[in-house]
Amino acid sequence: MFVRRHSGDTNTDSVTTTFDAAQQTIPMRLTTGMLFAFVVLSSISPVSADTVITQSQPVAVVIDDTAPGWIWTQGEEIENSLLYGGSAHTLPPGSQGVYSFSGTGVKIYTMAGPAVSIGDYSHRLGNLDVYIDGTLQKSCPQEKASTVYGYLALDATGLANRNHVLELRAKGGWAVIDDIKIETTASNGPDSSTNVPDGYTDVTFQIDNCYPTNGQRVIVLGNIPPLGNWQADHGLTLTYAGNSPVPSWTARVRLPAGIAIQYKYGIWDGSRLIWETSRATQSGNHEVVVPASGEVTFTDGNFVVAH
Repeated sequence: MFVRRHSGDTNTDSVTTTFDAAQQTIPMRLTTGMLFAFVVLSSISPVSADTVITQSQPVAVVIDDTAPGWIWTQGEEIENSLLYGGSAHTLPPGSQGVYSFSGTGVKIYTMAGPAVSIGDYSHRLGNLDVYIDGTLQKSCPQEKASTVYGYLALDATGLANRNHVLELRAKGGWAVIDDIKIETTASNGPDSSTNVPDGYTDVTFQIDNCYPTNGQRVIVLGNIPPLGNWQADHGLTLTYAGNSPVPSWTARVRLPAGIAIQYKYGIWDGSRLIWETSRATQSGNHEVVVPASGEVTFTDGNFVVAH
């Protein structure tokens, strides 16, 4: 039995086959329970310098097109057993997909070829413009003489070890996004094995029993730049931390010690923000002072939707 694998990792122009029978591997299907990449949601601007991420052992994390965290402006899913996870997201001309991640590299895999069929219609493939942190990395031609699954459109390496925003834009034709592979680590935030600089504290935010749907993100917003200054598109994105004993979402960030902050959790889909209910404080927000203890976790109970 042939198992679909990524092909052409060394050169985007040398991809000629879809399967390599001599080197078959079983790709990891990333589910919500396995997602551990630490991401910060931004639009185009890089995150604040107060947000510091350190990494240790590098690993590759595969993010499928259906994984939580993607924001698609248009397009729809197509299904094919030769696609990673059995599906891919189509982008019509002028549309885009956005994903925020933390790491030092990212590979973008697509379905290249002459066209993509959706229902009774066939759409010609064009270029895929890849932006990282608002800067165009490459315009990647997607039109090929024959269909290629798992086509390596771009391999971006040597990125700064921090949070990044990936934007994929279809131009001059359609594009088909299969999955991306992020070079990152299993740690979710600053490495606690390193000493926290004087005057800073590694803060973990945790909210439980939150249930975003596909295309939505759990975020924390607050009155300081690392928490987005109350702007949803700059909020700090939480990642799924497991189901023991209840579904939990966490994010870790390095903040100045001793500052008073206010924050709230929400579910964000790129255009609509669902707030949690108000808390029993004067402002209705969570109100805390960041201690000077080196590390602290704010465990904030269950996510209850505001009415």
